[in-house]
Amino acid sequence: MFVHNGFSPGNRQVHERGAAEPFVNAPELVRVAEFVRSLPVECRQVFTLRKVYGYSGKEIAIRLGIPEHAVEAHLIQAARRCAQAAPDLRSLGRRLSLLERLRIRFAHE
Repeated sequence: MFVHNGFSPGNRQVHERGAAEPFVNAPELVRVAEFVRSLPVECRQVFTLRKVYGYSGKEIAIRLGIPEHAVEAHLIQAARRCAQAAPDLRSLGRRLSLLERLRIRFAHE
């Protein structure tokens, strides 16, 4: 089964996954969705375009009409909020996700 993660066919990377390997389980997805919804609007847009659709900082800046440094600031803000929400987003018994590693990194700064 192929899953496309872009807005239109062919413009983003395609991932292959086996039927026995879901990307995330339902409770984890609900927690991540709640976290993303809690972000301020522009921060949420930047985070979604970067982490879900894989856009670069420059592509996001052009798409939203904001400077590239603002894109990076929004990503940092999202990572810090993620660090604050660490207990709510932790999945026991799983390898740390990129978000969890970022949370830990920013929590110690």
